[in-house]
Amino acid sequence: MPAIVTGILFILIGLALGIGGVWLIALGGSWYYAAAAIGFLATGALLAARRATSLWVYALLVAGTLVWAVAEVGLDWWQLAPRGDVIVVLGLWLLMPWVTRRLDRPAADRPPAAWRGAGVPLALALVVSAA
Repeated sequence: MPAIVTGILFILIGLALGIGGVWLIALGGSWYYAAAAIGFLATGALLAARRATSLWVYALLVAGTLVWAVAEVGLDWWQLAPRGDVIVVLGLWLLMPWVTRRLDRPAADRPPAAWRGAGVPLALALVVSAA
């Protein structure tokens, strides 16, 4: 159930980012927010379907956000932090056992998805972003 609720929350975030992102594009601004909206929508849909692939998609979103933020403001921590803080916190939430426990889990004895294939790229992307 937590994965489904988290998926719905990510879909809502994606919709909000999408609306704002399209408006920003219309004003001649950055395409990042529309692209991030697609990442949130895909992650949310995969989470709602309880697919571990959602962690891979979110890892790509975290990495893309880091690339965009560094390209936009350089390595100034004070300007980087507001561009990635929520993305990183939500990524940490996705690695929590109560979210990952039911992702693609046919066998009861398998460890949570955060500690096998799908969680590793997300954890690495979060560590790089934090560094």
